[in-house]
Amino acid sequence: MMVEEDGRPFIDDWVAKYGLEPWVSRLIDVAVLPIWHLLVCHGLGVEAHGQNMILVHREGWPERIILRDFHESLEYVPAFLNEPERVPDLSGMPWVCHGENAGQYYQQPTLELLRELVMDTLFVFNLTEVSHLLEQCYAFQECQFWQKVLDCLRLYAKEHELEKRQAMLCIDDRKIYTESLLTRKFFGSHVEYHHLVTNPLFSSIKQECDAYDVSE
Repeated sequence: MMVEEDGRPFIDDWVAKYGLEPWVSRLIDVAVLPIWHLLVCHGLGVEAHGQNMILVHREGWPERIILRDFHESLEYVPAFLNEPERVPDLSGMPWVCHGENAGQYYQQPTLELLRELVMDTLFVFNLTEVSHLLEQCYAFQECQFWQKVLDCLRLYAKEHELEKRQAMLCIDDRKIYTESLLTRKFFGSHVEYHHLVTNPLFSSIKQECDAYDVSE
């Protein structure tokens, strides 16, 4: 999402080489689907913001991703796990599920919190930077980008017969929660603050996108 001193996006040569839409589609496949597969198929959420995620590319063509920071940013809801019998015994770690840190590490009480972890970090704090750049520098409307993401997730669920599990996550709700990072810094608190934002995957996004005249 970076722009160089000469005003050209860092990705400009890649876009010129491969074409904007093919490159964007490939980026979504490589950067979104592995994280989404962990969530929908296996029931595991990861904190995939930019600091925890590295894009591996070959001459600008996205190939795979590398994720990090699993010691406190890998979460699950027991009832949503695909293989609950494989959960390690965490009973010897009293801060995991009890006391003042209940719900902070690993096991979460609701699917809403698990969905928030993934959609907040991957979409709100990561890919919105890319969608904004594409709109500003290539006239590729943000709603077009997010429609491609939504189409990709729906196709994934259909091809893997995971539509019921994906529907449980309510991924196209009108509003989703995101962490209020600046508020937390102002208060100097260890308590997490959250606020509602418009969900880029909200089901009416195509109608909003159709309102643009992309030929202008």
